Amino acid sequence: MTTRPNGEPYSEEWMRSVLDEPPSVFDYEAWLTEWGSHVWDDPDDMRRPPARKLRERSSLTSSEVLAKSSEIEPWIWEPLVTPGALTILFANSGVGKSTLMVSLAAASLLGKSEFGGLPLRPADFLFISEEGPKGIRRRLASPSDSPLPTSDNVRWLLLGTPILRKRDGEQVPVPFRPGIANLKEAIELDLKARDVEYAKTREYSGTSVPPCVVVIDTLTVFCAAEDDSVSNKVTDILEPLMSLAREFDVAIVGLHHNNRKGDYFGSVQWMAQSDIFMGLKKTGQSGNHRVLQVRKNRLDEGQDREVAFVFT
Repeated sequence: MTTRPNGEPYSEEWMRSVLDEPPSVFDYEAWLTEWGSHVWDDPDDMRRPPARKLRERSSLTSSEVLAKSSEIEPWIWEPLVTPGALTILFANSGVGKSTLMVSLAAASLLGKSEFGGLPLRPADFLFISEEGPKGIRRRLASPSDSPLPTSDNVRWLLLGTPILRKRDGEQVPVPFRPGIANLKEAIELDLKARDVEYAKTREYSGTSVPPCVVVIDTLTVFCAAEDDSVSNKVTDILEPLMSLAREFDVAIVGLHHNNRKGDYFGSVQWMAQSDIFMGLKKTGQSGNHRVLQVRKNRLDEGQDREVAFVFT
């Protein structure tokens, strides 16, 4: 093809006249198509650029959404902790947020079918804790039959723990520090390492990979929130955690403090941005009795449920 569709020859002057007048996207694509036909006159020329693929829809039909919903992992602790969701647990300091999650992990690893009267299934746990080794040792000492001290299915990530990061093309150990970017990276690295370990295990034993619960104790410390009462600051913290839960299909449970009035501390976005939002309180029966009040659950219709516990 030596001439344009209108019969005029291709020339340098013609190219300049086209480029001097900024064309629309469609005019520009048409021009490229014409010029490509001129440059690649041989249809078998291997240098010819590949044909432009039609864009595929990113949206899903209703049937595709329903098909995906049937593939979702079942609840770990129904209906409060599930893969792909962010749960926030708030309470006054010393009420037992950490104790509750450690007790949940122990019950799960013991193979108990329920915890607090709610269905439970086995899972791995990754605790990201602001406590040091001595504080964690105290938690692991109770109850006496707890499998946590010897189980490989429970991991702990502590402040200052060396994490390998790339620096000038090399893997360099860097102490784990607060900050949402650092937290997200540390969780990603641990989950990827977990997948590799299980892949090796399945290769030899055929075992399946259990779901994983990531417990962040506490959100305020590890996310390094500048101001818990500012909505966009809270959103900047929780959105990366939500995307992380969905990307790796893990359950993330973030622990959060109460304010002096006995309600959760900070912006309403703590509840708005979470999938499940619940508070833990003491009851008047005795020092070990607690009640868990669900304030929001977008994954379950029974949002106002209460769960009673007795810490042993």
